[in-house]
Amino acid sequence: MVKVSVIIPVYNVEDYLQRCLDSIIYQTLEDIEIICINDESTDSSLEILKEYAKRDNRIIIKSQENQGLSGARNHGIRIASGEYYYFIDSDDWIELDALEKLYYHAVSNDSEIVFFNSIEHLKKNKTRNRIYLPVDEENYSNFVFDYNYNKRLVMNNKFVVWTKFFKASLIKDNDLIFHFRLFEDVAFHVETLFLAKRVSYIPEILHHYNRLNQDSLQNKKTSYNKRLAIFKVFDLVEEILNKYDKVDEFKTNFAEFKINQSYQNFNQLHQDFREEYYNRMRDEFLKMELDLDILSEIPYKLYKFYVLVINFAHIEIFDTYEENISRKTNYIDKKQLSEEISNFKELGIDNNENSKLPIISLTSFPERMEDIQFCIYSLLNQNLKPKKVILYLAEEQFPNKEEDIPKHILKFKDNGLTIKWYKDIRSYKKLIPALQEYPNDYIVTADDDLFYPPDWLENMWQAYNKHPNTIVSCRSRAISLSDKGEIEKYENWHLVRENPNTSFLNFPTTGGGALFFPNSLSKTVLNEDLFKKLCPLADDIWFWAMAVLNDTKITAMEKNYNELIYVNIARELGLTKSHTLWAVNQEGTNDSQLENILQEFPEILDKIKD
Repeated sequence: MVKVSVIIPVYNVEDYLQRCLDSIIYQTLEDIEIICINDESTDSSLEILKEYAKRDNRIIIKSQENQGLSGARNHGIRIASGEYYYFIDSDDWIELDALEKLYYHAVSNDSEIVFFNSIEHLKKNKTRNRIYLPVDEENYSNFVFDYNYNKRLVMNNKFVVWTKFFKASLIKDNDLIFHFRLFEDVAFHVETLFLAKRVSYIPEILHHYNRLNQDSLQNKKTSYNKRLAIFKVFDLVEEILNKYDKVDEFKTNFAEFKINQSYQNFNQLHQDFREEYYNRMRDEFLKMELDLDILSEIPYKLYKFYVLVINFAHIEIFDTYEENISRKTNYIDKKQLSEEISNFKELGIDNNENSKLPIISLTSFPERMEDIQFCIYSLLNQNLKPKKVILYLAEEQFPNKEEDIPKHILKFKDNGLTIKWYKDIRSYKKLIPALQEYPNDYIVTADDDLFYPPDWLENMWQAYNKHPNTIVSCRSRAISLSDKGEIEKYENWHLVRENPNTSFLNFPTTGGGALFFPNSLSKTVLNEDLFKKLCPLADDIWFWAMAVLNDTKITAMEKNYNELIYVNIARELGLTKSHTLWAVNQEGTNDSQLENILQEFPEILDKIKD
């Protein structure tokens, strides 16, 4: 038995084959066999193989009808006799001591798989490293692990086999083979990692990946048909997950894998085939039925892509939407922030009852309790410390009061958070109870699913001092009037981005942050029966109307916060749970509730026209 079987599929690589073979035959580890599978090449590749075989009797040549990489590798596995297997593509090459390092490392650690790194060779002499694991985390010389050490190695990482060194028994004993002509590495990679109990890593670049031999195939129907194989790969990987009882454990990873692979293939297709692929991909996405908990764990780019695809049945609408997106949605790094929060010891409020600084008021409900920590942390971490930060909660939703609140939220009380209880008046709790309890204070509203930058309160306070006796809005919409002087539909009110001013026609979206000075609103604002009757689901409209009735104008800040930072970006992308206020308001009820207000208070229209 030789130490290593090197398996090389060969198909029409006459320009690169010699470099590959030279890197193998001159290895410092000599006890190897070199199995070359000629996959029906039509150029001079077979002749080159025969010339090399004359010079090196370790080279074994087998020819077959064209079956692609999978068929060629499977052919090589059937005849291989080595203790370990190494698969290399015939246009790539390896360092001359690669196999020696890999073999003795594997033997010393009794490894079933050894990972190592690669470097990509691109056009214009550019290169890019492909690194598996950071070298500063472990001393990998004698470190052995399995997939639990880093589950991202199983999916959503580097599936290729040419940066892995396999123990032959792992493959032979489990009857593992490669599948499909494209994406042939994926299922093989996943299954070997589930099976391997001893995996190790050499943090060195031992492989050279030739990217110069990749002709553009996007305009060919054959390429499109090959790319459709990804959907078969999804099915096969799901079968593997079921086989090893890993479905629940890898639910999020598998979702990210499917979306990411679909995304990459979609963006590489020729225009002629995008629509057909889009429809197939959308069917796949709809079957996934992902909830927000899973989507919130995957990268924003993929989250957004998934949501757009499932929301738009026709690719034309999808393309138009993407082309017309004028800004990038911001979102937070929950992992990094969680570490910051765990070390947060500061007092985040002014803690002076005589302070003239604003009180920050917000509300929430049970489903938001896990993620509200990020919002609260941002409010307690402002450059300008508020007088108080008060979280108003409904007694009906938290019958055991603080016992129903997660401990990591209660910890913020040490940083200055105040939790108060009020009856359930939905989102009105973010302002109504504070107006009642602190009528002589400045009050700033915040939303529980937003993350506020450190200068948020400071800039709002400066804007108020510049424009006193106005309500200051961090994020405003310009109310548009028709030629007849009627208020147009809410969907036509654009965000105020340029030339901010002070006007009744500035509509503050209070979640983005709005500062209310004492007595800035009509006393009618506290009429609970009336706002429940007229405007039960649109508190922003009610508060705006109460400002106009009180002859209080709204200042749209020069330094606005139109680009909100979402704790959970579902609202921005249109994927929300049906009971959330935002989801309801998007269905046109804003317009009907505004009409209720104008019928009850017709003088509002006269004021804003003036």
